[in-house]
Amino acid sequence: MEDSHQMYAIETMLFLVGLDVGKKQNKSSFISKLACTYQKFTVLWWVIFMLRVIAKLISSYKLDSSVMKERLIRNFFEGFFFALWYVMMRRRKEITILMHEIEFLARNLNGKINSSWITLATILIFPLALVGSLTVTLPVPEQYCQKMLISQSFGLVNTTESNSCKIWYILGPFDLIPKYVFCTAVCIFYITICLFFRNLLMSHSKLELEKYQLNLNGFRNCLLTYERIVKGLNDFEKVMSLPIFIMVMNDCIGMLLSFMVIDPFDQFSVTGWRRAYIWLNWFTSLRALISLLCVCLVASSVAEASKNAKNVQEEILKRVHTSTMQEKTELLL
Repeated sequence: MEDSHQMYAIETMLFLVGLDVGKKQNKSSFISKLACTYQKFTVLWWVIFMLRVIAKLISSYKLDSSVMKERLIRNFFEGFFFALWYVMMRRRKEITILMHEIEFLARNLNGKINSSWITLATILIFPLALVGSLTVTLPVPEQYCQKMLISQSFGLVNTTESNSCKIWYILGPFDLIPKYVFCTAVCIFYITICLFFRNLLMSHSKLELEKYQLNLNGFRNCLLTYERIVKGLNDFEKVMSLPIFIMVMNDCIGMLLSFMVIDPFDQFSVTGWRRAYIWLNWFTSLRALISLLCVCLVASSVAEASKNAKNVQEEILKRVHTSTMQEKTELLL
């Protein structure tokens, strides 16, 4: 039951951002129909999001060269959000199988996933994204709101200056919250599974190293357990390597764009209305930096735990070899 609860916390978090990787329920039930409707709504949002990116890209040819280059980079940045969502949607089945494999390892090898931490993170994802999106509602001149509306809607929304900020304060959060919530959820999922495998490798190595007597059969069991952990880790790497690569690239481009707008050394020509939304760029850059650092740190910790597990195996092999030689010597004597 505890293992199922651990997986349920992850499944709930992914479901809330549009990834249904849980067990399929009776389609005739009201809850199932409601869940299906919610999933379709998230798909619709992402389709509209990508169509808007394409439309903005097509309309860029009307702009001058410097503005067009900036628009292309920003469209490339937003395209990474859609690419991450698309890859994760295509790999839902593989993610479901992976989670069953992790549940099996947790049950048989006494692995732990901190479900309370995942639940807390899931609860905080949405308020933090909402607070970040409120940076677009900070007071700016009306003409800047109008330019932001025209830029984000590729010219379809063209209102008077007196109403521009009111409309943008409503539409802005709807544009920002879903994509950042989705990326944050994928990041938390990756960090959680990495920590699970790191702790599993460390606990397995510590347990085997503390055994005073270990024969060949015990060493064989140790290797088999290690191979099961490594197989799960390799499966996780196959499923999540591309999504994490896309997310890291997205974070890097996000930090670059924000740095260009903040422009602490006055090296870039940035329009005044872009610079007016400096707090939005601070939010984007800080979120990207934290995400990138967390992913890199947990990935390196897994690599370190795997290296340590191999060193422990070599140490155990030396002990078994020494013990075997002593037994043979005693028999000869």
